[in-house]
Amino acid sequence: VPLLLAWYVFITALGFPPFQPTCQRLFDVAVTDLGNEACRTPSGAALVGLRNMNCTINGHTPLQLLMSWILTSYLFVPRWWMMSLNWIYIFCVFLPLAAFESMQQPFFQASDILWSVVILSVCQIVATTRKYHLERSEKKKFFTEHRQNQESRKLFNLLNLMVPPHIARQMLLNPDKPIEERIERVSILFIIIADFELRAKSKQATELLMFLNRTFEAWDRICEKRGVTKIETLAEEYVCAVGVVPDDIEVDRDRTQGHGPLVLRLVRVAKEILRQSAKANMVVKMGLHTGPIVAGVIGKKLPRFRLFGDTVNTAARMMQKGEPNTLQFGNETKAYLPDSVDVEPRLVEMKGKGL
Repeated sequence: VPLLLAWYVFITALGFPPFQPTCQRLFDVAVTDLGNEACRTPSGAALVGLRNMNCTINGHTPLQLLMSWILTSYLFVPRWWMMSLNWIYIFCVFLPLAAFESMQQPFFQASDILWSVVILSVCQIVATTRKYHLERSEKKKFFTEHRQNQESRKLFNLLNLMVPPHIARQMLLNPDKPIEERIERVSILFIIIADFELRAKSKQATELLMFLNRTFEAWDRICEKRGVTKIETLAEEYVCAVGVVPDDIEVDRDRTQGHGPLVLRLVRVAKEILRQSAKANMVVKMGLHTGPIVAGVIGKKLPRFRLFGDTVNTAARMMQKGEPNTLQFGNETKAYLPDSVDVEPRLVEMKGKGL
């Protein structure tokens, strides 16, 4: 607003000394040059010339500047209602000043001032109309973008429940591009509720679903607290991993840290789940394995984040061959664990793997 007021003052000042000479001064100069007293009559050449001079606020240059400003003001005025400042200027500043000057220096007729006001009013109507439509289109665009952002946020939150956040972002940015990546080293933990079949025989379907929901939600909270990525659940099986998300990959590549801290997170998750399962009188079996995998999203409808490779199969076999309420893993995983983790050696025969 201060800048607008300063601009109005500047345009108004252009019609007054020292920016412009007075009309009387111009008239006297014209009479001297012509050397003819007849030019003092209303139809004299000097008077006709004065009507095209910039000796008042009603002069051509100030009027054209004001017209240009009014016609373009819709681009600079921040709000539609502020266009009324132009009306205030036209009728409360321009008109009184032009009328006052016509009384002090009677070189302009009342019709000249009237036509100037009409021209400025037309310019103001055009500018106000354009500002109204411009602001309306901007509001429409804003609300459209806001709705799109809300829908994108809802979709992103929904995808976050199905895939890791970095995968959800890729799915939104490139919906038609296949999402897959090869990761050199991850650790995968398989957990199965070993006594699930016994529980299924003694519970109704609703009770069984409630039991699974409570159990898996509790395990979700443990994984989230420890920074472990949940991969999927399948019936009574639960799968989680470390080294899959970008932050984990950076830690794994850091020579000062390596994969050890990531595996330790997974072991702590396993210990906490074992502790919780013991309190709930639930029997679980766990298998953990470390190695390379291929990660990707499968399907357009109900997409799922999946891990593929021998590492996944070996982790699943570790679980199947494991002892109840224990965590079983091989030398590939043990190599990254600190000595503080208690390990009990055990020979296990696995199909295709030997002992």
